[in-house]
Amino acid sequence: MPRPTKYDEVKDILIPALREGMPKSHACALSGITEKTLWNWMERGEQEDPIYLPILQDRSEEHTSELQSQFRISY
Repeated sequence: MPRPTKYDEVKDILIPALREGMPKSHACALSGITEKTLWNWMERGEQEDPIYLPILQDRSEEHTSELQSQFRISY
């Protein structure tokens, strides 16, 4: 089994935040990563690396208010 990566640690926070429409800079701060790291992961997703594809999936506005209230973020 491969060793865990930073992506494994933050994906459960990062991906829902991005899908809900949170600005990338806010999602990165919430997840504890730099924007450069996110851009690297997005580039890997564009190269169809299956691990990073969820970052590129369409954002949903369905649960935006739920996410905002969960993390008490207003923007």
